[in-house]
Amino acid sequence: QYIMALGGTVLVHIIIAALTLIDNGKHHKYHDFEGFQGLLLVLLRISIFAVFVYKVRETMKIVSRKNLPFMKGFIISSSLYLLIFPILWLVSYCLNPHMRLKFIVFGNLLVQMI
Repeated sequence: QYIMALGGTVLVHIIIAALTLIDNGKHHKYHDFEGFQGLLLVLLRISIFAVFVYKVRETMKIVSRKNLPFMKGFIISSSLYLLIFPILWLVSYCLNPHMRLKFIVFGNLLVQMI
């Protein structure tokens, strides 16, 4: 079951990577996260987050009180990791097109360093 989910995720990433090559080098495209491909990546991250929330709810039913502080930290850090790309992607549309990639990449790196 998990192997099929992992294989499906890898397949989706390969398809999205192939889609970025379709309009690579177009004059209106500044980075790979722009356009349809970026939207697919955002939707993929949000769907992964939805599965994460579902599994966390199941796990919280069996967690002992002793492990609650760890679980709270884990949930917060994992949620931030999964949602930072969609948030940065959305906010980047307030910036000039040539600055969007830097904003997304450095924002992701900053959050991953925390």
